[in-house]
Amino acid sequence: MTRVAVVGGGPAGLAAAYRLTTDGVQTAVFEAGPSIGGLARSMDMWGHAVDLGAHMFTLKDPRVSRMWTELVGSDYDSAPRRTRVLFDRWSLPYPFDPLEATRAVGVAEAVRCGTSLAVGRLARRRVGGDLESWVVGRFGRRAFELFFASYVEKLFGAPAREIDGAFAQTLLGFQPQRSLPRRPRSGSASPTVLVRPFRGIGVLVERLGEHIRARGGEVRCDAPVARLRTAGDRVVGVDLQSGETREIDAVVSALPVALTARLVADDRHLGQKPPRFRSVVLVYLLVDAETTFRDQWVFMAPRRFKGSRVTNFGSWSPAGRDGGQTVLSVEFWCDRSDALWSAADDDLRELAVGELGGAGLLQPQAVRDSQVVRLRDAFPVPVVGYSDVLAATAARLSRFANLKVTGGLGAISSAGVHGSLVAGIEAGDAVRRALSLNGAPSSSISAGSGGGA
Repeated sequence: MTRVAVVGGGPAGLAAAYRLTTDGVQTAVFEAGPSIGGLARSMDMWGHAVDLGAHMFTLKDPRVSRMWTELVGSDYDSAPRRTRVLFDRWSLPYPFDPLEATRAVGVAEAVRCGTSLAVGRLARRRVGGDLESWVVGRFGRRAFELFFASYVEKLFGAPAREIDGAFAQTLLGFQPQRSLPRRPRSGSASPTVLVRPFRGIGVLVERLGEHIRARGGEVRCDAPVARLRTAGDRVVGVDLQSGETREIDAVVSALPVALTARLVADDRHLGQKPPRFRSVVLVYLLVDAETTFRDQWVFMAPRRFKGSRVTNFGSWSPAGRDGGQTVLSVEFWCDRSDALWSAADDDLRELAVGELGGAGLLQPQAVRDSQVVRLRDAFPVPVVGYSDVLAATAARLSRFANLKVTGGLGAISSAGVHGSLVAGIEAGDAVRRALSLNGAPSSSISAGSGGGA
């Protein structure tokens, strides 16, 4: 009997279980929280489907596209990506186009940026391992100060010189080549098309859970894992905090690498000190639709704004503006020690409405209602050296031949769900191959339940 435990019921864990149960592998998902999906959840507010945070989703990966077709079918909206960044004196579509940036900032400022880059290249300054050095080394200090410095500090509550540069491409959306990301030019390529289920990203999560259960798998909520029991180079059991134990043949952990390491019972040096986490306060506003902007997301970079990102749920389709109203979500990134985290809901509404009004994104009189949602410890702060810690921890975990880890930064990002699904599918495939190599073909796999549930 083959038993696979999946630790974590977010998109990556569910995608791994989806892949395994599709092939007939007996799989149990253990989620510590009261519901699956992690940050990829949707809620109903005022008759509108809203998500936690901003979730960009494309169907470019054929594996994700097949999953989407099977689980979502045609029950989704699609729209060209429209993302904008507000600065102190201008706004730019994102990803940035160098020509558009030049037109926005003006020729004089563009020359300053070019001169700054040239001076930096001639000086051949040694590039450090921090995010500031990464950006300055490629685009110059003036461009860093104009376009990136304030955003990074708002995101992490720390200056870019304290953030690990290894995550630059993930955090700032940079492409691998040494150039700013470019939007497709008219006539040369099609814009990125994003998709979203009619009732929010949570629909995909719910249908993943239904698929897993329909194929004999388990999806357990309120089931935090206390430890992973090991014997030699294998994980042999999962112990839940409730006292329940499971004997298993393989594990997929969808937790961040450092948290996975802390579950390994016989190798305590793997459990590195956990990083500092950032939390998120979401202020949802019910507003008159005709007063809103067209973008799906607007980033508010200037330090004068405490808010960081605005999501317009009405930008996907006319259905998002039912009754002439839509919902905006304003994100405030903060530490739990910050006053923002403990502020009263009415004060947060006043702050959100005032800032959107000041940014020209909203007419305050158009706001009809509000709700506040707080997300504790939503993503870690990758300080300088964090990538080295992750790499060392992952290397030590790799000695467990039947343990596959999908988790990485776990940050809220526009491509987070899509990337998590891909990581989960790949982990499920890897476990399936390993089980087959160990002599457990699909025809011999049972769908019964394991130890004590």
